Amino acid sequence: MNADIEEIVRQISSKPNDILALGRTLMASRRTFLGVINTSVCFLGGGIGIIKYLHDPLLIALGLVLIFSAFFSLIVGYKNYRDMDKLLSQ
Repeated sequence: MNADIEEIVRQISSKPNDILALGRTLMASRRTFLGVINTSVCFLGGGIGIIKYLHDPLLIALGLVLIFSAFFSLIVGYKNYRDMDKLLSQ
């Protein structure tokens, strides 16, 4: 998949008129990463709230899954953002 993205970036950056498209793609990548951060914070807050205020063992397990999902989505989202930023900066 990275080879496809690299080819698209190479095609866009080879045309002077498409520099604006490259800028829009970079801004969209940043906006997507901010959405990932927002989702992670919501998962984390929901998981902590469930664990703190609800004392059912099944719900505590759900809270732990939400907390794990928050960190996992943040790590994966950051990796994808970093890879895309590296490709677009060429």
